[in-house]
Amino acid sequence: AAIRSDPSMLLTAARFFGPQLLLTGLVANKLTGPFSSVVDQHVRDPWLKSMLDLECFVLSGMLAADTLTAEMVFMFMERGQGRNRIDYPMGGSEAIIYALIRGLEKHGGRLLLRSHVDHIVMEDGRAAGVALRRRSPAATPRNGSSSSSSSGSSSGSSEGPLEVIRARKGVVSNVSVWDTHKLLAPPAALHD
Repeated sequence: AAIRSDPSMLLTAARFFGPQLLLTGLVANKLTGPFSSVVDQHVRDPWLKSMLDLECFVLSGMLAADTLTAEMVFMFMERGQGRNRIDYPMGGSEAIIYALIRGLEKHGGRLLLRSHVDHIVMEDGRAAGVALRRRSPAATPRNGSSSSSSSGSSSGSSEGPLEVIRARKGVVSNVSVWDTHKLLAPPAALHD
């Protein structure tokens, strides 16, 4: 939906939102500006300024200078009403990564690091697996087990035969749609 930009739009909106809308209009420029302008105007203590920068970073991934004031107002309002809280994982953010790996391995998956995907194996118009270039010993799975995948034919690369990992249900790509499309090309076309 679009919002009209003519002055009578305020009268229409006031019917639904009441006088709060008009009061919000008086501080709209502050709400859409950086939170640091509010902090600099009201906070003198350097430690507290750093703490507010941290709060902004936890919420938006950016410091107060790059975080909208409206975003911080909403977060402080929610926290003040007891409807949310900020929790940090025991063991730090690394604990989240290891929990994801445990879940992956629990369901039969493997995490392969430093594994270059040569191409996505297509069968009957469906992604059936991936062909990896030969991995270095440092790229073995986290639990140290060796790969049980079958080796495919050489792709023409100097690294020898490809390791083919077959998918049970599907192939998930974490690269852009354009790079994924390049991986769908026949292997011979990739090396021309």
